Amino acid sequence: MKDYIETLNIHSTASVEQIRNEILKIESAKLEYTYKHFEELKSILNEQQKSRFGLIIKDITIILIGEEREHPVLRGIRKRNHVYS
Repeated sequence: MKDYIETLNIHSTASVEQIRNEILKIESAKLEYTYKHFEELKSILNEQQKSRFGLIIKDITIILIGEEREHPVLRGIRKRNHVYS
């Protein structure tokens, strides 16, 4: 991964800030898509499945983001969609 990222220095005239912003934009879009996907999935669950959905989402979040704390982009998506739990 490090070698791949370092190729940006060789092939790009973009500033670090421009590259950072582009990465954040892409990551935000990926998370937004994933969030909407799980919202749609939740809408077809029965009551028993819905009762366990929060636990499953917590586990999936850890897998997707690679850490226990919630990603700031996810907080922003939830805030925009008025989802607080």
